[in-house]
Amino acid sequence: MKGGKILLVDDDERILKSFGARLRRQGCEVVVAESGPEALEALRKPGGFIPDLIISDMRMQPMDGVKFLERISELEADGFFPGKIIFTAFDDDEALEFAKLVEGGVLRVEKDRWETDLDVAIARSLELHASKVDAWKRGQELQKVASDREMATKMKNDLELAASIQKQFFVDEKEIKKIFAEVGYEVEIFSGPPANEVVTGDFIYPKKMNAASAGLFLADVCGHGVSAAMISMRILSVVDRLRSPRDYPSEFLVDVHEDIRKIGLPSGRNIVASYLIFHPDQVIISNAGQPFPVLIQEGVARETGEGGSPLGQLAKVNYPNQNHRFSPGDRLIIHTDGIIEAENSSGEIYGAERLLECIRENGTFPLAELKTRIINDVRNFAGGAPIGDDITLLIFEKKEGAKC
Repeated sequence: MKGGKILLVDDDERILKSFGARLRRQGCEVVVAESGPEALEALRKPGGFIPDLIISDMRMQPMDGVKFLERISELEADGFFPGKIIFTAFDDDEALEFAKLVEGGVLRVEKDRWETDLDVAIARSLELHASKVDAWKRGQELQKVASDREMATKMKNDLELAASIQKQFFVDEKEIKKIFAEVGYEVEIFSGPPANEVVTGDFIYPKKMNAASAGLFLADVCGHGVSAAMISMRILSVVDRLRSPRDYPSEFLVDVHEDIRKIGLPSGRNIVASYLIFHPDQVIISNAGQPFPVLIQEGVARETGEGGSPLGQLAKVNYPNQNHRFSPGDRLIIHTDGIIEAENSSGEIYGAERLLECIRENGTFPLAELKTRIINDVRNFAGGAPIGDDITLLIFEKKEGAKC
């Protein structure tokens, strides 16, 4: 009985004092009320006393013990299942019948036998209370497990549907290679979401312009999940219908920026992108917040460092155009920030300098080998730590015999 919380209800002040004192000596926390309405008011008060057991006299005014305990039964919910004892005279048949009829046990103790019966009744009532509360908690846990499982299944289905729809907007890697081979460039591609993700925030979209030129849009939507997929699909639909300018890729980025500004971005979303135009003898780059590409010419690797703000944020934007002459054997490496922001177990990031060093050490290998070495260098740096962002890497090389 030690530690039990008891509400004692009786219109006899002497009983409240004597029983209350006895229960407190036995380690119980006791609150007293002189009537049923007073007790109900105490129970309904926000943040009020929540008893494990209620002991009520039978004969009280203006509400007798039977009516009071019936009202208590109406209040039982959300873990509130107090034990109940009704204190009666020897010949109180109404209380006896009530105790028999109430499911879950209202224990009846006769006043002239309280010395011998009350402690046993209290212990039994507290046991009943504990068993009901335990059963309720188990039910709540089972409901939560079922709800979490249902929510997880729904999220999984939504993500799989979003990924499926998203893929319909993407251009197949073979088709990308074919488009750029036709304009004189070999390309190797690595692209994919992080572990346990099915929807990617990175996307690549080529634009065949004419027999000698092609454009490439590369974007990164911050975040994952269904909303990232919906944003990417919206942007890809805009990119698909826009005409690619011949000499100023910044014009293309401005058009995409204006469309995003019209629809608005969800809170916390950020879109960075770049647009490149590949001609037989030059590549023109415009950058909206993407990491700087790396250019390899005459065996020297260097960053092409110029860019503007992310898409869809500022009212006025300025995206510079960078024009780079290209000869056979020249290479261009573009990537999203999933590479340079990869972390190891110590929280250190891979970084642009480490990427540039890897490219300088391996830049003469065939494109497929160079791609593998860069990705492996990132993974080795992470040392088994999960890579938390999408990774996209494209390596272009100008080939001999291209049209001019």
